[in-house]
Amino acid sequence: MLPHVLLMMTLCQSFEVASVKPSDPNSEGIDFQIFPGKLTMKNATPRALIQFAYKLKSENQITDGPAWLDSKHYDIDAKENDAQIAELSKLSNADRADQLCLMLQSLLAERFNLKVSPQTKELPVYALVIAKGGPKITPTPKPVAGEKPHGQMIHMNGRGELTATDVPVSLLADVLSRQPETEGRVVVDKSGLTGNYSWTLKWTPESPGGPANGAPVDEAAPSFFTAIQEQLGLKLESQKAPVAVLSVERMDLPSVN
Repeated sequence: MLPHVLLMMTLCQSFEVASVKPSDPNSEGIDFQIFPGKLTMKNATPRALIQFAYKLKSENQITDGPAWLDSKHYDIDAKENDAQIAELSKLSNADRADQLCLMLQSLLAERFNLKVSPQTKELPVYALVIAKGGPKITPTPKPVAGEKPHGQMIHMNGRGELTATDVPVSLLADVLSRQPETEGRVVVDKSGLTGNYSWTLKWTPESPGGPANGAPVDEAAPSFFTAIQEQLGLKLESQKAPVAVLSVERMDLPSVN
């Protein structure tokens, strides 16, 4: 996947205009927002920017690079022109998201002189497998003829609660990869489950920091790993596996504007 993304990079358009500025040192958390014709990122580290641009599941998939990958923070405000907006509006949501990532890759190459190379490394991962007793997630029923298809959705109601409708288990693995409790390990779907499912997962966050969006934490909920097994009928097994990574060969401090 990574080589494919890199090859496409030469074909992608750049944002019409983009500003890159150091973040307010008093800012907390990272905020990414996508609007029609506009992408804004607040208080983002260079590592987070690379992870978003290359659709990586985990920060651990980024190796090498300068010492300030995690210490510098930037605000980015990027805009598309009317022709780009019209062109992107013709694409599916998935293809539009891919193009947005490619445009961000172009911005990082132009403003940060980013150069990366894809590699594969043997790393600790979590395998998502079926727990004893079988899966407890709800299969999406096949749509009746003439009926509108179900809308796909994953919603995080603060730290410690995820709700999903009509999504594949592979997407669940991706979301679990991004939770602090997995400590940067990529979660690999080895459940063998096909089709789409709906589910709710509630756990007591083990990592420091307050809940997102001011949502309260249910302290009566089980731990992260226990909740996956009890509520979803799945479990995370510690393994080692080949993982696609990006080696940062060069990244310079950007010219700000």
